Amino acid sequence: MLLMRNSDWSRDNNRSKKSTIIALKRLFAYMARHYLWVMVIVLAATFFSTFAQVRGAMFLQTVVDDFVLPALGTGIFDTNGMIYAMIQMALIYGAGAFATFLLYFLMVRVSGGIQRLIRNELFAKMQTLPIKYFDGQLHGDLMSKVTNDVDAMRGMLSQSLPEIIRALFTLIITFIGMLMLSLPLTAIVLVAVFAQVYMARFVTSKSKAGFISSAKAMGKMNGYIEEMLAGQKVVKVFAREEKVKNDFDLLNTELTDHLRTANKYSNILFPLLIAMGQALFGVIALVGGLLVLNPSSALTVGAVASFLYLSRTFVQPIGQISVQVNAIIKALAASDRIFDTLDEKPEVDEGTFEITNSKGHVKFKDVDFGYDENSLVLKGVSFEAKPGQKVAIIGKTGAGKTTISNLLTRFYDISAGSIMLDGHDIRDLTKASLRMHMGMVLQDTKLFTGSIADNIRYGRTDASMDEVKMAARLARAHDFIKRLPRGYDTIITDNGGSLSVGQCQLLGIARVLMMEPTVVVLDEATANVDTMTEARVQEGFKVLMESRTSLVIAHRLSTIKDADLILVVDKGEIIEQGTHDELLATGGSYAGMYQRSVG
Repeated sequence: MLLMRNSDWSRDNNRSKKSTIIALKRLFAYMARHYLWVMVIVLAATFFSTFAQVRGAMFLQTVVDDFVLPALGTGIFDTNGMIYAMIQMALIYGAGAFATFLLYFLMVRVSGGIQRLIRNELFAKMQTLPIKYFDGQLHGDLMSKVTNDVDAMRGMLSQSLPEIIRALFTLIITFIGMLMLSLPLTAIVLVAVFAQVYMARFVTSKSKAGFISSAKAMGKMNGYIEEMLAGQKVVKVFAREEKVKNDFDLLNTELTDHLRTANKYSNILFPLLIAMGQALFGVIALVGGLLVLNPSSALTVGAVASFLYLSRTFVQPIGQISVQVNAIIKALAASDRIFDTLDEKPEVDEGTFEITNSKGHVKFKDVDFGYDENSLVLKGVSFEAKPGQKVAIIGKTGAGKTTISNLLTRFYDISAGSIMLDGHDIRDLTKASLRMHMGMVLQDTKLFTGSIADNIRYGRTDASMDEVKMAARLARAHDFIKRLPRGYDTIITDNGGSLSVGQCQLLGIARVLMMEPTVVVLDEATANVDTMTEARVQEGFKVLMESRTSLVIAHRLSTIKDADLILVVDKGEIIEQGTHDELLATGGSYAGMYQRSVG
């Protein structure tokens, strides 16, 4: 069992390394594609900034050997030479400071641009994904990808990546400078650096798993927050505040534990590296002093002074890289989640025929469907809805009623059989043209932030205000809209939180009327309204269904007595079908349900 666990960990670790490398390559590809010349300037500025820093350290040798020591021996100080040398170095330092400013200024612009591009691409990708993808995701986790994960990526590009690039240039240029000053002292520094790298690698490997786990825990916690905030009324009605707080505390504790594990190692790394650097400084001073005293050595006091400065400059990037690696690992874990979504397969539309003038003739024939391959939700479903007919679908919760509407609109594709619209298999129709003929009013009407007019116009964005008002009148929504302070210009927020459920449903009906669909699907659209409100909503439904084929998923049998066809669904199968009178006459399941409903 232990060997198996170690094997699983190794496999997951290798997969994590591979995904991290892929994520990094893809980020570089974004920068190369959109900011190639800017990155060239960034690299040039980084090189010059680092060169100026190292050149300043080597200037210390010139000061000591050419000005300080000769002055001590002769008592004469070359003031003019010193001023000239200092002016040179001031110019180099000034240019280096400007290059450093340019480096970070450009990287902030690049990171902001990449953030905008990826956020746009991520949101655009979500518009192409099938409904089944969202059914399997926490909305809060998806929001976390668009916000927190993209922000983590931007932070890496604007801060961590410039630090890493600058540190690498510093290592290379400083190493060359140390070689020019003393080969033995450089060898000592390399030994110390290898020890630091080993220490850094060990610590970052410990913190990496914590950062990856914390990104997942953050998404889970955000999903829970979003869900609980949206369901505050339910929480309070059932007095579940304490349970919700306890559940959140568990999620928050899980996130805190992962972050504590990651930060425990990452925060201890830098002090360890500093301590090792201080010890190295003392060793170099001791060995350098002995070499200066050795008559056979060409090493000077000025060279040792410069080398001490360069050794500290050389060691510092190791610590900087180690610290930034943790931030990069965290950001790449977030990037991996983003790219996972970007790599999701979009909704496929194999249809080639665009239906324009639909009559609304719907026919299901031997339809099988399952959300997974192992269990069918619908089995051999067959029925026909002729143009203008009203077909009602009833059954117990989970019987498969809503699934029928999801298949008709091709939110999901059937496993077997066929669904026809006007004699065309809907799989041969483009999804856009199919859905333009399908109007849906759901149990919970989704309203968007904006004016009431904009929400009604959502069904047809080019509709005039007169057409908007006509749709509202037909839907029986005009009267309550007029009573609002700003009428049709009243701003809706929080999914219509200031409106009643019935008013939201009437706006949903008006929105569908704007589409002028040939087929209307009402999915338990009055389940959340009271009896008095239902009567008004039903008036809107009558207008909506007039001269249109309609599929009504109902929970109140009194509303479907006039249906041309009633389907009784149980465990994914149609067990009875006929008119209200026909089904009552048979004395079957429908008759029993109807008798119970009327008391």
